[in-house]
Amino acid sequence: MTMKPATQKKLLIALVLAGGIAFVISMLLVGAVVIARVFYLDPYIMGQNGMYPTKPKYSRSISLRKPYNSVLQVKRGDLVVFAQTKERSVLKVIGRVIGLPGDTVQQVPSGELKVNDKILPLAKVREVGALGIFLETNDGVDYEVAYKSERSPLNDLPSAVVVGEDELFCVGDNRDNSYDSRAYGPIPFSSVRGKVIW
Repeated sequence: MTMKPATQKKLLIALVLAGGIAFVISMLLVGAVVIARVFYLDPYIMGQNGMYPTKPKYSRSISLRKPYNSVLQVKRGDLVVFAQTKERSVLKVIGRVIGLPGDTVQQVPSGELKVNDKILPLAKVREVGALGIFLETNDGVDYEVAYKSERSPLNDLPSAVVVGEDELFCVGDNRDNSYDSRAYGPIPFSSVRGKVIW
């Protein structure tokens, strides 16, 4: 059974219209992605394992540029991207905010962190090789952190730190394998470049 010429013409018009609409929609989507990338989003590839298990080495992340107008908008548990100067180079580092302005942060001999005289609670989730993975809770926010399964009490502990009014205390989730605010102190809010959203 063959189609009538009028039916064939209608079908051809419908196919051309559908193809045109699909092309316009795909161009709009590509345009939206390009605009978001140029003006609002930054992609990252983790070069270190300091944020394991949340962001293992070589995993990809996307951050929202300039997400905060004020340090008061930052929440405990946020993953932020901040600039850090090292040997005349500016590096972008991802860290978890555990201390806000006015907080007192201290590491205890067992390795856990204490914020405002309360040790952040840990609940063991699983073992991965030589690491124990725990669910840490900070001000109602839960996230996973890693500690070595076999570790000795820490002897050379830094003193308690009071976070300044325009500062943040940021640490890596891989707590025994992260160079962070426990070593170099709180970071200035002005160094924050983004907030990890994926």
